Amino acid sequence: MSLQDRKLREFSRREEEILAASMHLLDADDWQAVTVEKIAELAEVGKGTVYKHFSSKEDIYAHLTLDFYEALLVELAGLDRSQPAVEVLTRGIELALLYHYHNPEYRRVTQYCKRGDFKKRISTSLQQQFRECDERFKVQAGELLKACIEAGSIPDAPFRQMMYGITTCFEGAVNILWNGECLGDELDVDEYIRSISGFILSGLKGLRIPSGV
Repeated sequence: MSLQDRKLREFSRREEEILAASMHLLDADDWQAVTVEKIAELAEVGKGTVYKHFSSKEDIYAHLTLDFYEALLVELAGLDRSQPAVEVLTRGIELALLYHYHNPEYRRVTQYCKRGDFKKRISTSLQQQFRECDERFKVQAGELLKACIEAGSIPDAPFRQMMYGITTCFEGAVNILWNGECLGDELDVDEYIRSISGFILSGLKGLRIPSGV
């Protein structure tokens, strides 16, 4: 291995250690008090080293969130599309909900990064990466919904209207999964996820867009 290759490997390893330290701190109750100094201390590097990898704390948050969603996109891309379209869509919803449930340490950073003021503070490059990530989710969702429409499983409707309902229901379900209870009751996660996916599918099957919309 050349000296350059070793340096690149060391740089990458150090970056992963910084991200891991950040993730650990963001999973604590006092996550809002996280500073670059605290991240550097836990990662056992100097503050200047952190800034060699990331321009700011927001930069770190953005990378963590993009990594989270990138892994979810990979999971969704692995869906067996040979099954009936409505089953693939149902499995996609359930898979995405389970993915969130099994990664609760991301609950704070992903919510933080959804704020409009956050995206205004990050670099144009990271803003573009978020836009590209959003577009990839839209493409995957569009493919699944189109297949269901063509199979006659759900009525044809504007994509935006369908996604309004799906996203609102999904985001609310994720928050409940991360909180661990609903209406004061401890969750039976499998039952809850089946109920939510069924609710979303029922909504799509009965979707009626008001005239003039």
